This record gives sequence, C-alpha cells and structure tokens, in this order.
Amino acid sequence: MKKKSVNLITAVGVLVVLSGAYVGVKAYVAKQDAAESESAEEENSEIVSIASADVKSIKFVIDKKEVTFEKDGDSWVKSDETDFPVDQDKIDTLVSSLNSITAERTLKDVEDASEYELDQPENTITVTTEDGETTVIRLGMENDATSQEYIDLNKDSSTVYVVSNSTFSSFEGSLYDFAKSGTFPTVDSSTVSKISVDAKSSSYVVEKDENNFWNITGDGDTEKADSAKATTLSTALSSMAYSSYVNYNCSDDQLSQYGLDKPYAEITVDYQEEVEKESTDTENEAKNGAEDVSETSEDESQADENTDDSTAEGSENIEDSDTDKEESGEADESDITDSDSTESTETSEEDAEPETEMVDRELVIQVGDLSSDGGRYVRVNDSNEIYTISEDSLDTFLGKTYSDFWDLTVSYLSVNNLDTLDVNYEGKDYIVNVSRETSEDESDDTTEDSSSDASDESTAADASTTSAETTVADIESSDDSSSDSNTTSSASVTLSYTLNGNDLDSTTFTTFYNKLINMVGQKRLTDEFKSNTDPEMAVKFTDTDGNEIDVEYYSYDTNYYAAVTDGKVYLVNKMTVKELFQAFEPVIGEKTEGKSVETIEETENSKDTEE
Repeated sequence: MKKKSVNLITAVGVLVVLSGAYVGVKAYVAKQDAAESESAEEENSEIVSIASADVKSIKFVIDKKEVTFEKDGDSWVKSDETDFPVDQDKIDTLVSSLNSITAERTLKDVEDASEYELDQPENTITVTTEDGETTVIRLGMENDATSQEYIDLNKDSSTVYVVSNSTFSSFEGSLYDFAKSGTFPTVDSSTVSKISVDAKSSSYVVEKDENNFWNITGDGDTEKADSAKATTLSTALSSMAYSSYVNYNCSDDQLSQYGLDKPYAEITVDYQEEVEKESTDTENEAKNGAEDVSETSEDESQADENTDDSTAEGSENIEDSDTDKEESGEADESDITDSDSTESTETSEEDAEPETEMVDRELVIQVGDLSSDGGRYVRVNDSNEIYTISEDSLDTFLGKTYSDFWDLTVSYLSVNNLDTLDVNYEGKDYIVNVSRETSEDESDDTTEDSSSDASDESTAADASTTSAETTVADIESSDDSSSDSNTTSSASVTLSYTLNGNDLDSTTFTTFYNKLINMVGQKRLTDEFKSNTDPEMAVKFTDTDGNEIDVEYYSYDTNYYAAVTDGKVYLVNKMTVKELFQAFEPVIGEKTEGKSVETIEETENSKDTEE
C-alpha cells in the first residue's frame, strides 16, 4: 500500500513538471513568432521613396561612363549634350522605379563590403531632388540563384540591403537605349517603280515599264523580270525597320567607323507618297469670286421673277409687310433659310477631307560594315543618324545578281492576240489559224416618264445593269449618250480555230495552248547550247500585229528538255514537256465536224485555271 502511494505522488509530480514545461514552450514559441513577424516587417520595409515630380537630376553609369540627365522645364536633357535625343518615356520609367524600393532582407553590421562587391559597385545611381537633397544607391553583387541583388545607401556599406535584381533593370543598357529613335521611312510597296542595288558583289536594277511589268537590268542587258521576285523586293521595303540606334549626329569624319565612307552597298528606291494638296491663294480667290458671282446672279434672277409675277398692288403690300417686319424686329423666313444654308455649307467645308496628291520620292539606303547586333550599319538619305538593320532584311536585296530575277516563262502570248500558230512535230508541219467574229446587241429601255418617281426608278435599274461582255469602246460611247436615253449595247468577240484549213475543236486546242504558254523553266543556261538532233517540237507564234516568237524543244538529259527561244535556253522539267506533247496529239489526230467557237472570256478563264 505504501509503495502504491509513492508511485502516485511521483506521477503527479511528473505531470506538474510536464505541464509547466508545456506552458513554457508555448510561451517561447509565441515569443519567437512575434519576433519573426517583427523581423519580417523590418526586412520588407521601404528603404527608398522618392517622388518622380521631386527629381531634378539623375546620374548613373552607362557604357562605363557617368551620364547625367536633368530636368529642363518639363523635359529631360543630357546635361553635357543638350541636343541628344533623350527618350522621355525611358527616363520617366527609371525615375518612377525610385518611388518605392523595398528590401527583402537587411544585413547589419557588415564589416567587409567587398564580400558583396560594394567596394567596386556595378553601378552608382545619384538622385538629386528639387530641394537639393541627394540619395546615392550603389549596386553590388547579384545572386543568380535567388534572383537578388545587394545594395547600400549613401555609401554606408555597414548596412547592406537585399532587393530583387529587377529593381534597377531600367538603368541597364547602352547610351542609345536611352535615346528616342527615328523610324524607317514608310514606303507603300504598290507605288514602287524602280529599285537599284549597287553592291561590291553585284549590281542590278528592277524597274516597271509603261505597261506596269517588271524588267531586270544587269551587265548591260535588260529583259523581263519574274514578277513575284521583283514584288518581293518592294514588299520587303514596306516591312523594313531599324534594329538599333547608333549615332544621332555622325560627322563625315566618323563615317569610316561604320564603313559608310565607302559603303558596302547602296539601295535606291523610286516610289510615290500621298500628301495633302496645298491650294494656292489664286485658286481660293477664283473659287470665292465664282461663289460671289453665283450668289449675285441668283439674287438678281429671284428679283426678276418677283417683279414679273407681282402686280403693283402686290408690290406695295410686300413693301408694307417688309417695313412692318423691320419695325417689329421680325426676321424674314428666307433670311433664316439663307443663314442655315450658309452655316451648313461652312460645316460641310470644315468636315470635308483635305484634297491629296501623289508626289515622287527617292529613298537611298547606304549599307556599311557588320554591326555587333548581327546586322549592318546604315544611313538613309544622307542623314546624320546612323542605325543598324538586320542582315535578314538586307539579304533580300544584297547577294543577288540580275540573273536571280530572270523570268523563267518560256513563251507567253494570250490567245486573244494570237493570229496563227505554226507547229512542227515529229517532222510534220501544222498550222492553226484563229478567226474572230464580233457581234453587237442593242436594247432600248427608253420609256415615257409617267411620273418623276417612275423615271428615277427606271434610271436606277438601267444604271445597275451591266454586261460581262461590254468592251472599253462601249463604256466610252455610253458617256456620249444623251441623259434621257436608256439604250444599252454589248459586244462579244468569239474565236474559232482551224488546223490546216479544217475546223478545230476549241477545247482541244486551248488545252494544248494553255500548256504551251504556261511553260516555265526551272533554270536558265548561260553557256552556249548546241544540239546534234532536230527539235522534237518547234513552235512559231504570230500575233495580230505580225510579231513572231519561235520556240524549239530539244531533249537535254534524263531530267530536262531545253527550250530555246530568242537566244535564251530554259531547262524545263521533262515530264512537263511530255505532257505538252501528249496534249498536242488530240489536236492533230481528231476529226472535227462543224465549227466550234469560244469567247475571249472562256479562253482567259481556261488559262487562269491552268495556271
């Protein structure tokens, strides 16, 4: 019994001790939590707070040199170079980054500043406010693992602050990252008429002729250019842009630094730009004079009508009425109407869009040495500003020869302009003749006007009626027709074909002809071509003006046929030429009965489908 009592007392004593320990531990944990919370508040405390409006100047290191930007009125200027084109938004951004800077951690009682690279800081930012107060921020080592950076304030390295490494990212870059860059001239590709490239490696010119077709000139020769390739050049101009800004005021002595004293290449572009048309004082005076005369004439005409239609008694009444209105201050209804009309006219003139016109422009791009950003230095139109443009953009123009723009179409003549086609195939001669027949149809829709509304409806209906076969001549003649006549006419031209005097089915012929005129080579031979065999097919086109085109097809090798025309040799895929021969077989082997015809529109649609 005594032993059990002792054990019980011992257990109670242990319980009391454990309870006390629990209370103590709980109090300690609570105290530690409070301490950590207080420490966290201190670590995330704001260490810099400078209002943007209070900043007078800001100095920091750019390209290993201290640069100062200061406020001049409402604008930022580079203190030692006031003409420098400062990017106002960029400086505003870095100044606003100083509004509130928070430390993620604070390290106190630091003895060795070199441990955080603050003895040789990466950058030093000095901010001066309007009241003369100065704040110095030194940027030390970056911790890539934690994405943090060590800084101190006012050169006191005994306390080091740990901030996010993005805090001062707006201060990074070269001098021209803080400059307002110009933009590459806007060029509408549809207005480009000529592009000249004069490079050390090769030179060429692509230019539109009077028919709006591209031609290529190089090595003293000019010929038709591949439209798609030439268009690629003009399109590239529309999307060209500067990569980086290098120098805003380059002197002639500095051009050699960029290889622009003797350019690697020069690109010249002729194009047009739409500008607002300026009216001369003479035009304005003439216009105003004409309006004055018109208004006077209308007033006089109205006065005459009133005089003719009014009796003497009526005139007296009008005069009395006018006198009464003048005395009572009442406004004449016509005066109000005239006033409203004048205001409406003035409003209409104000709202009207300004008249524009197209003016000729020239763009000259001088291309220099390779730049560090992977592009080339350029200057445009002899400007003092130097930029870089990516090599990808410039490669569209450079490194090309005029042969790269050759049109590889072997021979093209629209069937609408074809007179005869002479074909020699397998040693036999065949002649296809083209005949044309024009028919005109007229319809008179003129009706007597039963009312003005009926007349308007009839005119609208006639105006909306068109014919797909109307020719330019018909359109021109319609301009000369009287306004009260609704007579319309349409003309259609039909084509028919004969082979060696016999009628030829139009579908059979155009199937072959479309393959013939859409033949495209894969490349062109520049070496002399000679063949020991006769051509497998020889074709002579004669157009309606008597001009001739001769083409001969020779077997070249296992992959190509050689198509020879006008001294040029095109290598054409062998299977494509075989298909041409196969399409000609029905032309010479078919017995036709009756005459078949084809409209010009059908022929063109067939050609487009084949393309």
